[in-house]
Amino acid sequence: MLHHKAENANRPPSLISTLNLGFQALHRHPSIMLVPLVLNLMLWLAPRISPQPFANEVLANVPGASEQLAPLVAQQRELGIPFDLRLFGLLQLARPLVGQVAAPPSPWSAAPWHVGDTVVLLGTLLAVNLLALAVLTAYFGVVSAAVLPSTAASSTLRHWLRRFWRVGGVVAIWLAIAVGLFLPFAFVGTLLSFVAPIVGTAVGLVGVVLLLWMLWTGQFAFAAVTLNDVSPARALLNSVVVVRHWFWSTLGLWLLNRLIIGGLDVIWRQFALGGVLGWSLAVLGSSYVTAGLLTADFVFYRERIKG
Repeated sequence: MLHHKAENANRPPSLISTLNLGFQALHRHPSIMLVPLVLNLMLWLAPRISPQPFANEVLANVPGASEQLAPLVAQQRELGIPFDLRLFGLLQLARPLVGQVAAPPSPWSAAPWHVGDTVVLLGTLLAVNLLALAVLTAYFGVVSAAVLPSTAASSTLRHWLRRFWRVGGVVAIWLAIAVGLFLPFAFVGTLLSFVAPIVGTAVGLVGVVLLLWMLWTGQFAFAAVTLNDVSPARALLNSVVVVRHWFWSTLGLWLLNRLIIGGLDVIWRQFALGGVLGWSLAVLGSSYVTAGLLTADFVFYRERIKG
């Protein structure tokens, strides 16, 4: 009997309880919502960064580029999706974390910034991704302080900079592994496609599956960096350990998050069609839900890394 009680005491909370704990932490620290709110506001008011002049130059001067890129450009224009360098890179990957909602036209109608030079293009991409990394580092910091109050003491500039480099280190390791996986499979798949197209496609799909598996098993790395204050490599290892020991719980939490975010995204889009007021309500709702779910992810990791 005592052994059974001890096992129940050591058992981590269920998925519903984890979500409840995450939103309870958000209610105690509503400042978590400031990051997605401010980010949505900045993306709405700040001018779009367009690489249209650079794309036109490539289409005009690079042989074969027009045939390859023209259909994509035409499709983007037909769908009414303007290409925005602000969303190229980290911020695009982090959209489920920050609850970004497509905004109506800005009342200031700021003209887009046009990038037509290679050096300026690369510099813009670097600056945008460094800024996104800084925003995400701040976001993870306030979430970790809500989930584990002892981490709030490490909110000095020196600790923030260390956390910034470690979050960036996780991203760098992910990119290195992704490139290391993609290049061999892409090369082998391309060669095999000339002989056996089906086999070549299968090899390419295996590479994609491995890449997605790497990202999925490392999903708690940012929580590990901020909650445990560990190195990027150790953070990824901790994430893999949690996923391996709690595979079905992790899968259930991931599916539940995707179901909630995907279902509510349809509602936020409908709200956003109602102009500035509808968009404002959509941003508030989206920021609340995504902040609560991210906090719940941190709670999930906190409770399971103990074991």
